[in-house]
Amino acid sequence: MAQNYFKIQNRREVHVLELGCGSGCNLVFLDKERFKAYGIDHSPWAIKISQTLLADNNCSAELTIQCATSLSFADNYFDVCLESNCIHCNTTEDIDLIFKEIHRVLKPGGRFYGILVSDRSADFSRGKKIDTQTFDFSSSQYSGGMYNEFPVVHFFNKKELEKYADLFSSHQFKFMIETIEN
Repeated sequence: MAQNYFKIQNRREVHVLELGCGSGCNLVFLDKERFKAYGIDHSPWAIKISQTLLADNNCSAELTIQCATSLSFADNYFDVCLESNCIHCNTTEDIDLIFKEIHRVLKPGGRFYGILVSDRSADFSRGKKIDTQTFDFSSSQYSGGMYNEFPVVHFFNKKELEKYADLFSSHQFKFMIETIEN
């Protein structure tokens, strides 16, 4: 994101949406760097934590409790959409909806940045299978791994990412596949 947006003089004109904003750490950074920040999370608790962190740092962002499968924002509203280990906590069906929503709210030429979990991960297929790329790790028999107690973890493969890249033909969508283990 830095190489594309940090040279812009009036960053408040750059609208950035974070999906699954969690504690709000990224929103604090975005506000301090003078971007117009928006954060969504489906968890009221996460939004409350974000509000506290933003206030403690004299920062602001527009926060809403909502699901990324049906965003309340207008078409072509955001310059950037980002997520950090959020989208993988969904089923394949919901992920398809999320990427369609990202595409809808991004301006032409807008960019998506995300950290997605690869099917090359050592935990791939360890949980109870929900669909070909999605697993349930909520049972105690799957404890000890990185996704211990996660009810839904989706592992992305290259073919799937290429499918989403095709959806973003009028936007910037590049991907790199790496794992912590390899």
